[in-house]
Amino acid sequence: MCFVGLEKASLVDYDGYVSAVLFTQQCNLRCLFCQNTKLIFGKNDIIPWEEIKSFLTKNKNNIDAVVITGGEPLIHKNIIKKLEEIKKLGFLVKLDTNGTNPVMLENILKNKLVDYVAIDIKNDFDNYNYIVGAKQNNNEIVNNIKESIRCVKTNNIPFEFRTTIIKQFHNLSTLLKIAKTISPCPKYVLQRYQFQKDCLFYFQAIEKEEAEKLLKDIKKIIPNTFLRGY
Repeated sequence: MCFVGLEKASLVDYDGYVSAVLFTQQCNLRCLFCQNTKLIFGKNDIIPWEEIKSFLTKNKNNIDAVVITGGEPLIHKNIIKKLEEIKKLGFLVKLDTNGTNPVMLENILKNKLVDYVAIDIKNDFDNYNYIVGAKQNNNEIVNNIKESIRCVKTNNIPFEFRTTIIKQFHNLSTLLKIAKTISPCPKYVLQRYQFQKDCLFYFQAIEKEEAEKLLKDIKKIIPNTFLRGY
């Protein structure tokens, strides 16, 4: 695997910690609202691992954690080796994933290679295939994500689920379906969608007033539900 992006200091990607964010390229999904299309299609310059490792080593006193995101990190077979190296440097590690590779996720958690996991739940499972634009059939995708949900719930690790909410795809009905699927969970985040020039298509964000109304209803199922980006 290779990293194609490095954010040297972030206060928002791992709550409570200063983190460096490493971006992997390529993804097995083609979400219609994706903001990282350059990562998806693998058209970025690769950052040498030794350069990243040198940066992390020199900044151990300034950075608490490393966030691995993408693209989709778990499509890369040698992610295990990179996680081991980062952990040996003494950092906390957070993993962002779409949850479609539960076997890899289980292996990582059992070997205690990450300290926090965030799984993106794109939509209610009846409509998943449409929103993610994937070649796999909907049942395969959904079953893998359900297994990843079970995995984080049974491996004694802090985690969250999150959904980027979009006017064209999400309403109270869909979000209630999602909440019932992932409940109980320690944290559920409703993220504001922000259109960027690299987005595959143009969609509309759910505005703050409407998001707050949705939040109130979702909290009835998952009390620790929060808005992010509003």
